[in-house]
Amino acid sequence: MEEALVLDGFNISAFASAAALWVMFQARPTRMVITERSFPSSDLTGLGLCRNIRERFTLPYIYVVVFSTMNRMQEIKDGLAAGVDDYLAKPLTPLQARTRVLVGKRWLAYIDSLFAGRK
Repeated sequence: MEEALVLDGFNISAFASAAALWVMFQARPTRMVITERSFPSSDLTGLGLCRNIRERFTLPYIYVVVFSTMNRMQEIKDGLAAGVDDYLAKPLTPLQARTRVLVGKRWLAYIDSLFAGRK
């Protein structure tokens, strides 16, 4: 997925764990985060990462996408309850990844337009 998004012109930073992503995110927040739900040998999950983002970064809005092989209804509900904006079941095609990123960008542009008149 990373290669496909880079080829589409998106600026991507990859991390080996949600904890590593969280450390970098706190130093340099981004408007969109795409993460796995689970990471091998990591104390922080993708859902925990999302909860951290929602608790500590309210504005500007951060769009969070989680992808996972865990795709039963309860697992999806848990993801949405954690604050995930988009929960995608793996395996993902490059087209699915690109489409969801474009939806996220459109959503962020809409949110920004709502707040533009309030400054």
